[in-house]
Amino acid sequence: MDEEPDDGPIRRCVATGERLAVEALLRLTLAPDGTVVSDLDHALPGRGIYLKAERAAVLKAMGKGVIARAARCAVTLPPDLLGHLTGLVRDRAVNAIALARRAGHAVAGYDQVAVALKQRHLALLTQAVDGAVEPRQRFAVQMQGSAVDALTGEELGRPWSRDRLVHVGIRPGGLAVRARVELIRLAALRGGDE
Repeated sequence: MDEEPDDGPIRRCVATGERLAVEALLRLTLAPDGTVVSDLDHALPGRGIYLKAERAAVLKAMGKGVIARAARCAVTLPPDLLGHLTGLVRDRAVNAIALARRAGHAVAGYDQVAVALKQRHLALLTQAVDGAVEPRQRFAVQMQGSAVDALTGEELGRPWSRDRLVHVGIRPGGLAVRARVELIRLAALRGGDE
């Protein structure tokens, strides 16, 4: 039996059957015409269809009519549901980092992240998946499990209007929690492809 968290709502993934906290799931719902619509903010009306935020689960749901069975009616899936969901989660992760930057809770670049790590002022470290391995590993060890790498250097640079960034740190608070959730989802959806 799956270990269930003590707090927060729990939902069942229609593809894997696992019962998980909603932070680990992607919510889909149906438009009146039967089109599957993503609802990552859990704001749209209607019965939710939950998928584990993981590449294999989304692919399984797309391939075997799983979503139609869960919806109990005929549905129309977007042509590339995995790509669509991955793009939405990527944008949410970049936006969370941008909010942290505007609030003054984020630092970027090797030197600023090194100083913040030394002072133990970071709750989250994210580094470009296409950045140099050695500095990424050095910083990740210092964060002791609070590092989540899911974005490319170009994607990490967007909140700073730079072509590319490799190291970004976020100070403790709600924005770090929000960014962590989206980065974990993104890493699982990309499944090491980026």
